[in-house]
Amino acid sequence: MIKNIEATSFLTFNELENLAVLVHGKKVGKIADILFDDLTYYVRYFVVDRHHGSRSAYSLLTPQLLMRQDSWTDRGLNFDVSVKQIESSPEFNNSIPI
Repeated sequence: MIKNIEATSFLTFNELENLAVLVHGKKVGKIADILFDDLTYYVRYFVVDRHHGSRSAYSLLTPQLLMRQDSWTDRGLNFDVSVKQIESSPEFNNSIPI
């Protein structure tokens, strides 16, 4: 659980890991990993675990898809995409370079 989220502009990796991914308030998965740019150290992608039954399916979401207002809540990260867009996105495979 993130404590006093309004007081900070930053979250640590430990705070982000396993944080719920929300689409218009509905949980669609959780943050499984974060991919950074090698040179700038900016976040390039959030790896989202979409839970498909007994197995996980992973998608990539860019930070630009975060809703600008109220993106971080104690419930999770709000993204401005549809559930269908996340479900139909290509599955992330960490053995293939991005």
